[in-house]
Amino acid sequence: MMSDRPDQEEILPLLLRPLVAVGVSIRMTFHAHGLLMSGVLISEGEYLKVLLEQVIAGTRAAEGAQSKAVAEGLEGLRAQVMALPEEVDATASFLHFRDVRIHYGVGTDRTATLWRVRSSAIDGISLESLEHAEKRFS
Repeated sequence: MMSDRPDQEEILPLLLRPLVAVGVSIRMTFHAHGLLMSGVLISEGEYLKVLLEQVIAGTRAAEGAQSKAVAEGLEGLRAQVMALPEEVDATASFLHFRDVRIHYGVGTDRTATLWRVRSSAIDGISLESLEHAEKRFS
């Protein structure tokens, strides 16, 4: 017999994404595929904007005409990405994080700027804090 109870893949987005949409900063620790990580939940739009900024900065820093051409091409994409709405899709199957720390054990943490994980891959969560934050992008 099938259960009427929604699983974690459905509950996480329903609980957390609306908070992100109204400017609440959610710092959490989560376990996914054997990794213990912590970070701040963000919208997919913010994730894409930060990712694009990092790629543009990296290509601008590289030497050579090809790197400059790639950076110029990405500048055109920037306008499209910056126009993306900050709306949060509660039906999307991925959660996006910034300021991520991957915890390997005592003294072996690593940092990752961004992390994208399928909701169904998260085995457990712990909310560290909920704070109202100003929107990082307008």
